[in-house]
Amino acid sequence: MKDVLRLFYNPQDVIYTKVNKKINSRLLFIVFFAALILLINHISNDYAKYDRLLSSGLGYAMMLFEWIMWNVVITSYILLYTTMIIVIGYMVGGKASFKQMVIAQTYMIIPIAIFEIVILILKNIFTGMFASDVDTSLNFDIFISVSHTILIIYYIILNTKVIAKIQCISLKKAIFNNIVPIAFILITILDTFKLVSYNINPEFRNGLKEQNAEWERPIDLNE
Repeated sequence: MKDVLRLFYNPQDVIYTKVNKKINSRLLFIVFFAALILLINHISNDYAKYDRLLSSGLGYAMMLFEWIMWNVVITSYILLYTTMIIVIGYMVGGKASFKQMVIAQTYMIIPIAIFEIVILILKNIFTGMFASDVDTSLNFDIFISVSHTILIIYYIILNTKVIAKIQCISLKKAIFNNIVPIAFILITILDTFKLVSYNINPEFRNGLKEQNAEWERPIDLNE
């Protein structure tokens, strides 16, 4: 438990003690757990569809298949990210092996998955409570988008520290080693800024309010 907490603020020292160990079932459990979180998040985004599927009995098979696919996605991400780090790392004198970096990137999923659980819980609680309130609902959508942006930035900062430790390079070189995700951060921040600007537009909010009022208007059978 202590090591899990340290992953949130000092992951490089925790992971450094684990990268030379054998790849074991603990790493697979981390992948399975992260895949489950992604599946639950996907279900929460389209609950009505899954509710219909579960009532037919086919939904359970579909959910199992999607969970397997999320495992494939996470595993592919780890392998691709590791390959990128190793290849770019050669330019700055990185010394980590592919296996060491795979182990490091797998452990780095833990703090992100836990933060995703918190965001998911908040999303499901408040979305249901304020779904009919356009202003509150949009404000919460903005909160979720900004939270995910902060989460990505936080992950890149932590991961850059891990890369510096495992690759045995300076933090400046580790930043270059992690340059592709850092570029992704800039794109994400730009997209988030556009989303926030769009959602705070009074015309957009008033349009949604009028649309909601139209949907909630009682049906007149005499019309």
